Amino acid sequence: MSQISEILKVLQEKRQILLQFEQATEEMLQCPMEELGDFVKERQKLVDRLKKLEERAELFWKETPGRECLTDVLQGEREASALPEELLEIYGEELQIRAIFSRLRECEPQAALRMRVEQKRVLEKIKSVNKGNSAKAARFFANAGGGGGTKFGNA
Repeated sequence: MSQISEILKVLQEKRQILLQFEQATEEMLQCPMEELGDFVKERQKLVDRLKKLEERAELFWKETPGRECLTDVLQGEREASALPEELLEIYGEELQIRAIFSRLRECEPQAALRMRVEQKRVLEKIKSVNKGNSAKAARFFANAGGGGGTKFGNA
């Protein structure tokens, strides 16, 4: 059954991508603020790879004989003891993928919170810079002296 082996390869690749996504998410929780954007970009690339992989997997699922049983395995609706032997590896991969998703559900809110905290920190920094004396002087000179004359002309 070549479709079964292809589906297994897709699931293994999916698990690897999800592990990389999980690692990038964990890095986001501890990295310096300057590196945060890099991890966000890395995660987006991994999401894009996952989408392409899911599209590829869809083709194999459609062509697989006994799709109903396979669909049940992929949705976690069958016990291992009730499965034919050729689906046991797929069952194992799917369990590992579900475990990764479970861990991601726990750390994803923390990553989102970290992003909001850093966003607020940057906003506060911008506000404090705009309130300083040098910012006031820059606004004064921009309004008064840098525009090519006054309201009375270029006298």
